[in-house]
Amino acid sequence: MLMENSMHTQPATKLHAAGFTLIELMIALIVFAILANFAVSAYSAQIERSRRADATIHLAALAQAQELFFTRNRTYTAIIVGGDGCVGAACGLNQIDTMSPQDHYAITAVANATSYTLTATARGRQTNDTDCRAYTVNNAGVRTASNSGGADATDRCW
Repeated sequence: MLMENSMHTQPATKLHAAGFTLIELMIALIVFAILANFAVSAYSAQIERSRRADATIHLAALAQAQELFFTRNRTYTAIIVGGDGCVGAACGLNQIDTMSPQDHYAITAVANATSYTLTATARGRQTNDTDCRAYTVNNAGVRTASNSGGADATDRCW
């Protein structure tokens, strides 16, 4: 059925207002929130993986420092930080502190005259990285890594 108007003819149906309904906006907001959640999770995981380099690079540098120390002193050292005014072997590896350069890992050393093991253990926000929690390297160049449960994760982490 058509209604006559002085200007033109229109169908006798109800016209829809332009725009979105509240339900459509809520659905769009929910979809956006779900996608944002996935993006933030992926970003956080990537940041954790990139911080792993802080441990591996620093352990490699400390292993090199241990070999230099051994060449000069005919023994390895468990001393990472040299004190004020230290001289010779008393300085150990003569590092500034026992943290990795970006402070994502705590570094420890166990050594005797013929061997050493350096360990980097996640700290702070990096403890959220449950896949690669601790890294080790020893005087034979053997590198290992473990996850938060203590299981071997060397292939994944190094």
